[in-house]
Amino acid sequence: MNDSSFDYLGGDYYISAASLLLEFRTFIDAHPTLFKINIANPCWPKMVLYCEELEKFPDIMRSITRIHIGSQIDFERALFCSWCSLLVARNLNLSEPHQRALFFAGLLQDAGRHTDYEEAQDFISKVNGPFISQVRDTYTKDLHPLISASFLEKQLPELDGLCDLVLHHHARDDGTGYPNHVCEAQLGLENQVLIVANEISD
Repeated sequence: MNDSSFDYLGGDYYISAASLLLEFRTFIDAHPTLFKINIANPCWPKMVLYCEELEKFPDIMRSITRIHIGSQIDFERALFCSWCSLLVARNLNLSEPHQRALFFAGLLQDAGRHTDYEEAQDFISKVNGPFISQVRDTYTKDLHPLISASFLEKQLPELDGLCDLVLHHHARDDGTGYPNHVCEAQLGLENQVLIVANEISD
């Protein structure tokens, strides 16, 4: 693993796998309860593999970096949701692909919140539908699940279920979640793991 990468001429900075893992370690160790849970349920080797895999995708690492720079709260939520989702997935004996997808989804679910304004506007202009036209004039960031899922579909198309997890991470039991008002009960176990991790992080 390399240090964080920086193209000095292009100003193209992104976090490395080693730096991301250090952020995970610092966050978990700073909270006594999380530290105890982590010691009792070690999943560090998996996290190392997953972060090293993500490092092969500079655009994804740039996206994580934008979250880190843009909002410490969103970044810590991403760290917690990815770690917590992986932990629960392992304890539920979910398959390896599902564990991997949940880890990635927890880490990248809010990428759409921190996309470039021009990219968000371009995305909105290409999408039709009553929900989109309704939010277009209010709060663009409500579209972040859709923007995040679209981004990951381009970056990691081979990872089944990832986009669905990200798209529905704000689903609610009463159907009031966004962007498409799906009831939590209509979703699979993996979706519910991520939704609960988000609720705990809040």
